[in-house]
Amino acid sequence: MSVIVWVYQFLLARIPADEFAVYPVVAAIMVMAPLFFTSFTGGITRNALDAYAKGDGLAVTRIVSSILPLIWLMTGIFLPLGALLAFNIDHVLNIPDDMVWQAGLMMALLVLAFAVQMVLVPFQIGFHIHQRFVEMNLIMLGREVLRLLLLLGLMFGFGAQVIWVVVASFLADTVCAVALALRSRALVPELRFRRELVDRVEARGLVSFGLWTSLGQLGNVMYTHAATIVLNLYGTPQDVTVYFIGATIFRQLQALIQVATQPLLPAITAMQALDERKRLSRTMNRGARYGLWVALLPGVALTVYAKDFIVLYVGTDYAQAAVVLMLFMAILPFDRATTLLPMTCIAMAKVREFFLPAFLYQLLGLVLMVVLAGPLKLGAIGVTLALAAITIGSQLTYYWNLNLKITQSNLREFAGTVLWPGWLPGAVAALVWVGLATIEPVSSWLQLFGYGVLGGVVYVAVVLTVGLETSEWMRLKAVIVRRTSRVKRGPEK
Repeated sequence: MSVIVWVYQFLLARIPADEFAVYPVVAAIMVMAPLFFTSFTGGITRNALDAYAKGDGLAVTRIVSSILPLIWLMTGIFLPLGALLAFNIDHVLNIPDDMVWQAGLMMALLVLAFAVQMVLVPFQIGFHIHQRFVEMNLIMLGREVLRLLLLLGLMFGFGAQVIWVVVASFLADTVCAVALALRSRALVPELRFRRELVDRVEARGLVSFGLWTSLGQLGNVMYTHAATIVLNLYGTPQDVTVYFIGATIFRQLQALIQVATQPLLPAITAMQALDERKRLSRTMNRGARYGLWVALLPGVALTVYAKDFIVLYVGTDYAQAAVVLMLFMAILPFDRATTLLPMTCIAMAKVREFFLPAFLYQLLGLVLMVVLAGPLKLGAIGVTLALAAITIGSQLTYYWNLNLKITQSNLREFAGTVLWPGWLPGAVAALVWVGLATIEPVSSWLQLFGYGVLGGVVYVAVVLTVGLETSEWMRLKAVIVRRTSRVKRGPEK
């Protein structure tokens, strides 16, 4: 996350907003690319996990073999369409004349990189099957290191240009996709294509499952990225950049939580398969608390110090990004309260119940964005306000109820086990952060960091004293005792 934040700060300080705004607009178009493939890839991991858990390696090969021809077919359609869009990018988006060729090249590279990744998806699920998430994350960390090294080399060797972000990402993402596929196949040799195992019934089942996840993917596109396109049509490059700054931080926080919860998918799938409903409910509530704690620590701090952070980060020219950032952070207390709900719905094959309402809510949000950015001309703040209102509204009116239904609990239990312990540390830390800012306003990165640490200590203290359940305290105590005893014994000889 810090690498991405630094790169954007570096570029914004050296290139005009008109040039920088081209990247988020092109990237926003590319987030629609998964719609071509999600119908075919959405159910692979779940079905393969189920088959491998039953010891049916042949079924894993059948799943891969049945879906690969469809992925190849869609890739053959996707690449020419992507090339056509790249060559005509200025006819689709508002691109400055001197940036048309760069925008086209960025689009072409993003299209090619995504096609490679999709073709390799069926061969990468070995990490999920064997729950080797640490190893997978290390490879992905290597991707970020490679991306940073390439970016530094390109920017310092050829000058600061936004196109280098895409070039570095293209190379790093492609190398990572190949590495993940090779290592995954080493873990699960059954991940291979055998023509005689192609099964139309299996493929039909995978596509049926994936259609609902595709609808969810479309809703996800409208969730944060459609705003960039709306601003490109109805706003200014300044609006696009202001929105992109706030949205990037929000997406990075969401991605961090997604990576942290990813290892739970096999466990949740097993609980569902074994009909362990009480255990599943406890896991969902615990995951929601942990999700709130992880998200609200930076979320509350960024809300309190939004203006100071943005001024230090990109200067007063992008001051409106502080309001955008605050609106994004306001989403976290509500959507993190159902942190494991999407994963659980996938494990329980309740994809329609989750993804169809998500799409409808986000479609309404898109309409609201157009109204606020178009006729009302509220720019970046308007589209973010629309997004925040729809997201919070969807949680309160539908997803919290769905969560209660799956966990077989009521609102009072939900408030006592999730909301109260999840929100309280942030509320207490907010008082500390507001008090510090009132006594002495922030004027430097060092001061901002110091305030963050002080409030963070209070936050963690509240989590440990109030947030943890008795069973969690016992496990934590056992870990501390075990580690302490190892230190006292010293290294074994």
